Amino acid sequence: TDGGSSKKRLKKKMQTHTNSSAHRPAPSPAPTVPTTLVTSYTIWDDTTGDLGDGQWEVVLLLDNREQRTRNDRTYFRDRLHERGIKCEVRTLPLGDMLWIVRQKNISLRQEEWVLHYIIERKRADDLAGSIIDGRYLEQKFRLKKSALQKVVYLVEGDLAQQDKMPSSHLETAIIETEVTQGFYTHQTQHAGD
Repeated sequence: TDGGSSKKRLKKKMQTHTNSSAHRPAPSPAPTVPTTLVTSYTIWDDTTGDLGDGQWEVVLLLDNREQRTRNDRTYFRDRLHERGIKCEVRTLPLGDMLWIVRQKNISLRQEEWVLHYIIERKRADDLAGSIIDGRYLEQKFRLKKSALQKVVYLVEGDLAQQDKMPSSHLETAIIETEVTQGFYTHQTQHAGD
């Protein structure tokens, strides 16, 4: 079937990326993030600066399409601000949340660096839907290709409460994501967790 050949092509692309990256020379101090992630960012590393010197700030970026419900679009931003977490809402081409670091002095703020953490948030019903329509495989492939070291799938809700597929299929998909892709997963009961 075409689905089988698509999986083989995806697997081959992932192997090619993995094999070619193993033979690359050492990266420059701030390698460019692939354009599939964020076109104007570079990845932060320890040679870029010392985060403890007081000149830098870490900011959590939230994708502007990320919302708890249609009627509660600012829920995540508001909860984070209440907890004293600096965050901004932007369009992210990959993931739902990621962290950046930049200089505190706004007049000097010319660049932002992406830290190695990105979160893809899925409600249980959305996870099931994305598995059915193929978005799940495509998103995992793009996240793996991003070069970010810590990818987290945040799964919200009771897997048995959705009606798109058996909860055992979702549990298998979550385990496969951890084992095969090496991503972290975290399950919560609801968005407030």
